[in-house]
Amino acid sequence: MAQLEADLDRLVRRLGSLTSHGWRPREAAVRVLAQNLADLAATAEGRALRPVPALPVYGLADVVAVLGGDVLISLSGRETTDLLDATAELVDAALRNTV
Repeated sequence: MAQLEADLDRLVRRLGSLTSHGWRPREAAVRVLAQNLADLAATAEGRALRPVPALPVYGLADVVAVLGGDVLISLSGRETTDLLDATAELVDAALRNTV
């Protein structure tokens, strides 16, 4: 869990440093990541899935930070390794694609 938290923090810092030009090739993937994080948090908490509102690109790093934090909170202290693994895979893939 600590590694996932560190990776999520690194991803959010990378996203926060992107210029408007840097967002162009990444925007769609980050929006999908945000929705997947929201879905994982909802699943972990037993809530219905809801769409993430379409926000401007300059707010997407914050969206990923909040939704990633929601996932971490909802998974803490639980034996939900499938959801934890899925979250780690999403964050890892996003880190590889934001370089």
